[in-house]
Amino acid sequence: MSNIISPSKSDFIFFEKCVRKWVKKLGLNHWEVNVNLGETEAEAVAQCYCNLSQQTAHITLSMEFETERKWDRKEIEATAVHEVLEMMFSKIRCFAAQGISEPLVDSEIHTLIQLWTNYLLKR
Repeated sequence: MSNIISPSKSDFIFFEKCVRKWVKKLGLNHWEVNVNLGETEAEAVAQCYCNLSQQTAHITLSMEFETERKWDRKEIEATAVHEVLEMMFSKIRCFAAQGISEPLVDSEIHTLIQLWTNYLLKR
């Protein structure tokens, strides 16, 4: 059963707090991270765009999305961790765009992200 979710202001505040917490815990303080609520690519709960040369990241929580999971604080934090790990592995994706099979690298990145999310949140 899927639900359409529109995050509340408190959901967004908690999401941003989680992003900042995990940036610090993972030692990614050299990144300038902007967190906002806005439009994302189709069906994405959140997304991360990085500029490697400037060490900046823009993490966006979607204003509306469909989910089959319960949207609670645990899921909000899991989403934040996922996006911070996207930032962490963004250099790998950049290398992939330069010639390595991008779908294979992207698949591997998401496998690593899920492993780290499960580990860090003790799922």
